[in-house]
Amino acid sequence: MALPLAAQTEIRQVTQVTKTERVDFAPGGLIRLETASGNLSVEAWDQPEVEITTVRSSWKDARCEGTVQIVTDKRSTSELAVMAIRPPVTRAQRMWNRCAIKVEELVHVPRDSRLVIHHGAGYVSVSRVSGDIELTSHSGDIVVMLPDPGPYSIDAKSKIGAVSSDFEGTTHNTKLAGENFAAGDASGARRIYLRMGLGDIAIKDLP
Repeated sequence: MALPLAAQTEIRQVTQVTKTERVDFAPGGLIRLETASGNLSVEAWDQPEVEITTVRSSWKDARCEGTVQIVTDKRSTSELAVMAIRPPVTRAQRMWNRCAIKVEELVHVPRDSRLVIHHGAGYVSVSRVSGDIELTSHSGDIVVMLPDPGPYSIDAKSKIGAVSSDFEGTTHNTKLAGENFAAGDASGARRIYLRMGLGDIAIKDLP
């Protein structure tokens, strides 16, 4: 019995790879983030560049080919796209969980960047970004920490989950088990648009 276990241990080992990329990008531009699944953290800083740090944890299997790739596309001086591309996985690999890949991304962006984020599943946090934020996620949790002062126009909705906010606004329950939250006036305010399929949304006021 020891021989098959030893062979399996040799084939499957947990590996972790960390990679950091930097792209020059002027403040005030539009940054698009496309992520399939995993944890994503976006933090503001005062550098005129975007820094993407990716930590990939996976089972090392001889039958698995390729890995998650982070592709950056600087479409103009004021627009940058960052996409996570996963390799194809066969039905047998999925059944036996032989190509399980966990991805965590930490992205630093100029403080007044505008964000458009489309996320699959997992935890998403955005901290101290003072530009407009549009964030949609299939499942997981969203935490947005907004720097003071505003004003903000907030439109947050979870189909199945709760929405909590440090800002004054109106909360409505949906037909299922979700909540809608709205605050502020759209005119002259920074726009915060959040959508979650299955999970909670928290909006924090950071002094």
